[in-house]
Amino acid sequence: MSESTPAATWRVNGEKDPHAGRYDGERSQLALGKYTDDELANGAFMNYDAPFDVAKVMAQDPDYHPPIVWMTAVKDRIRWLSRKLAAADAQRTELLGALDGLLLAYEDPGNSGSTHDDKVLAARAAIAKATA
Repeated sequence: MSESTPAATWRVNGEKDPHAGRYDGERSQLALGKYTDDELANGAFMNYDAPFDVAKVMAQDPDYHPPIVWMTAVKDRIRWLSRKLAAADAQRTELLGALDGLLLAYEDPGNSGSTHDDKVLAARAAIAKATA
């Protein structure tokens, strides 16, 4: 089994994001942002090694994207997705901590009963599953 690969070494090292602010916007603002993730992945796969078509560039064909454009879009999308995932993980951790605090407050020894205990156990199981 291999070790986990971090999304960004700079984040692990506690360093500043070298692209701070560049990937904070909407996905649609990125290179080829009109494409879904699946469309972008497929387009990059199908076009990464295609020859540069000067005639299509000169004709300003709106459906033609040179290979470097596909690869730039993939790079941008990966960086954008990586930051969104890190933010979602941080938010999830914060929310789970808040939920755990609420459960501790809810666990009142004087308020026992099967319904109460079942709710606490279900919430604790959900926290355990989410943090596994």
